[in-house]
Amino acid sequence: MTARFALCALAACLPSLAVAQECADPDTLIADAERDVVSFYLTDATRYADQAVAALACSAPAQPTTVARLFNALGVIRLYGGDTEGAASAFRDARAIDAETWNEDYGEQALTLRQEASPTEGQPKASLSFKGGSPDSWLTIDGTEVEWSLGDPVQVSPGLHVVQSGTGALSTFAKVVDLQPAASSLLQLPGEQADIVHTPTESPVPPAASPVWLHLAGGLSGAIGVSREVAVDDGTRREPAGKLFVPVELGAGLQSGRAWVRAVGGAAPILGGSWLYSEDAATWHGTPVALSARLDVGVTVDPVHLGVGSGVIWPGRIPVLAQAIVPLANTGVDLELHAGVRLATARSAEPTVAVLLSYRLR
Repeated sequence: MTARFALCALAACLPSLAVAQECADPDTLIADAERDVVSFYLTDATRYADQAVAALACSAPAQPTTVARLFNALGVIRLYGGDTEGAASAFRDARAIDAETWNEDYGEQALTLRQEASPTEGQPKASLSFKGGSPDSWLTIDGTEVEWSLGDPVQVSPGLHVVQSGTGALSTFAKVVDLQPAASSLLQLPGEQADIVHTPTESPVPPAASPVWLHLAGGLSGAIGVSREVAVDDGTRREPAGKLFVPVELGAGLQSGRAWVRAVGGAAPILGGSWLYSEDAATWHGTPVALSARLDVGVTVDPVHLGVGSGVIWPGRIPVLAQAIVPLANTGVDLELHAGVRLATARSAEPTVAVLLSYRLR
């Protein structure tokens, strides 16, 4: 069998073209994995990496740069998941394929581990053998075309490898293998294109997610100010000095690399009192719920999201907050800690803290 790429006749390419129309773009899926792993959303990043491998089974032969990006993303997923040894192996294999490919958003910890990963020189080679395929099937390993034939193993370095095979312009098979030194693996290639089982019609690849998310949050907050008790239209209302309230937030956010921004609206019922406000010096009113609008901006410093926020609160306050947002281990839920001051238009500033649980719905 030969491993050369050839232009196919129109009639022979029609089945492949039909598949290509439904096949996701591996590079786009890898970009989604890169974005989510930087934001410490490991479950989403892993899903996109898996989808990228599935898309390689119906796309054009991958470039080495694409494979290196995939392995780098897998390395960061492993690193944040606690598998430092596996992360170093993935970084090493990516560097061996394309030493120049790296995402600076992965941070210093990942970069240091990548630079310190030991090469595989001197270790026994692993081998790949193949069954099936058709006489005009081509084969690539890590984006590089190789000559192959049935019964003749292909020698490769230990570690991660992407194997693709197909006929004509598109692949019909893709698999990531992780080989130990001196190990061997037998892969079953599909035969004629009519026998392909890795098609998007049977295993559809979900569309890539947007970097925009819906923000939902709730928690407990407190502020320290001046106690006040006044007569209002329907009786006497009191605003305690130590205020305890229950904020509920709804908004939307956007992540771009390490930078993020979100717009939030909310309501905060006060416990054991009222929010007091006056239309003039002599007329006071009370409300059990404060309403707010806030804009937050920040940066991701693996794995924490740090930010600042400000906006308006009715009645009569302007919050200025520092924020630390910590993802909770693949739950999709974040723990948010806010601290700052609430600048009041008719009273002294109030120090404030809040603890929230938030959820990003993509």
